[in-house]
Amino acid sequence: MNYKAYLHIIFIMMCSFLSNQLFSQEVLVKIITDSIINNKKIGGIVNDEYYKNSSKHIKENDKGLFSFQVRDSKFPLPYALSFPKGEGFAMTLPFLVDKNSASFKLRYLDSGFLLLEPQTIQNENAKDEIKFYEFINRRLKSLESYYYKNKELDQLLLEYSKKNKNSYILFWTLVRQFELKSYNEVYDDIFNNLSNNIKKSIYGRVFYHNLTESKKIIIGREFPELVLSGQKTINPSLYGKQFTLIDFWFSHCAPCIEDLPKYKKLYAKYKDKGFEIVGISTDVTQAKDNWGKVIRDKQLDWQNLLDENGVESTKYDINKFPTTFLLDSDGIIIKKDLSPEELEIFLEGNLK
Repeated sequence: MNYKAYLHIIFIMMCSFLSNQLFSQEVLVKIITDSIINNKKIGGIVNDEYYKNSSKHIKENDKGLFSFQVRDSKFPLPYALSFPKGEGFAMTLPFLVDKNSASFKLRYLDSGFLLLEPQTIQNENAKDEIKFYEFINRRLKSLESYYYKNKELDQLLLEYSKKNKNSYILFWTLVRQFELKSYNEVYDDIFNNLSNNIKKSIYGRVFYHNLTESKKIIIGREFPELVLSGQKTINPSLYGKQFTLIDFWFSHCAPCIEDLPKYKKLYAKYKDKGFEIVGISTDVTQAKDNWGKVIRDKQLDWQNLLDENGVESTKYDINKFPTTFLLDSDGIIIKKDLSPEELEIFLEGNLK
């Protein structure tokens, strides 16, 4: 190896080291509770791409602290605390961690919300976090509303965004809603109301890209051609003469498995009338054998394809399962996430 090549390698190694130092900072956080709670865990609440060079899953150390590696100390990241409770577990609302985070106190709001409240409320992020949850708590009134009445929450986020343009907790709640529900026009409006400081950040650009890509797979658009594992493609040659159900699932998804017998019944009744099903599994490589076993055990006799590790699905932000699309004979998406019961009513009315 010549001297110039040696220096070049040393330079690259130093750049890599400095990059890690610049983009990653340790933050120690203490969780304060009124009673002893064992087995506390903290985890990120949005997709992995937002936690590059940052911690996503953190366990409490022997000193009772949680050690976070934070990529951008100026832009807080969202987490939730979980711990065993009864036969299940409890989980807090999302809270934010940045370079100023030191301690949070666990408390219940009147509505039943479980909140980690920042104990240092001197910076604007902490103040906004408390303000945001007081707004949500006051308007939604219940945990059920927060977790299940998503349309109501979407409208509250839009309202909050009009006067709180630099709200990080609003941004991360928006990201979470989008990942849970996929595209909705109101998410464009909420994002556009945010400050350039958020929109043009690393995280804002990631979200905007995902939001834009997801518009390619909404009602009224043609279902995209997907290239799956083994170079198999989803294209019009697989579609039924009248309607096609595209079902995204995976073999360890209990709600997905629960729907399969219902789809079998509908497929047997309507396949000769122009109805087709294409199942797309997002199973990870280690679960491929189980995917095949489910198909055999359940005797699924429609097209079953594998999007190994969910590569194509992730491109279109298909993150919840099952996710289904009903296509017409031209491959246009006409319905999304119909229940098997709703699908049956539709087919009864449209396939005589």
